[in-house]
Amino acid sequence: MLDNMMCKLFAQSLKGVALRWFYNLPPESIDSFDELSLEFMRSYSVHIQSGKTTKDLWGVIQGPHESLRAYIKCFSKALSEISRPDDGMTREALKKGLGHKSLFKNEICTSYPPTIQDAMHQAKRFIELE
Repeated sequence: MLDNMMCKLFAQSLKGVALRWFYNLPPESIDSFDELSLEFMRSYSVHIQSGKTTKDLWGVIQGPHESLRAYIKCFSKALSEISRPDDGMTREALKKGLGHKSLFKNEICTSYPPTIQDAMHQAKRFIELE
C-alpha cells in the first residue's frame, strides 16, 4: 500500500519529458517504488548535472590580451559556482591561469597569500594599477 502511494506521489512530481517517460512505462512493469526509482535513475542519470568542483577552475585561463580585471572577474564567477572550494587548489588554479608576463602572477608566486581571499585582495591592488 505504501509503495503504491509513493509511486503515485512520485508521478505527481514529474513534468514534461519525465512525465511522458512515466506514462510510457508498460502496464504492470513496475512492482515497487524501489524498482520505479531505479528505472527512473537509469533513464535520467545522464541528465543530472554534476556540481562544479575546484578542478573546474584549472580551465580558467587569462587570454594573451585579457586584462587582469577581466580574468579576475571570470575566475571569481567560476569560483562562485563551486560549493566548498579547496583553498589551496583554488590559489594554485588562480596562479596557473595567469599570463606568463603578469606582474600579479610574480607577486603571488613570491608572497604566497595564505588564502584565496588574500590573493583576490592583492589582485584588486594590481587592477587599480592597470
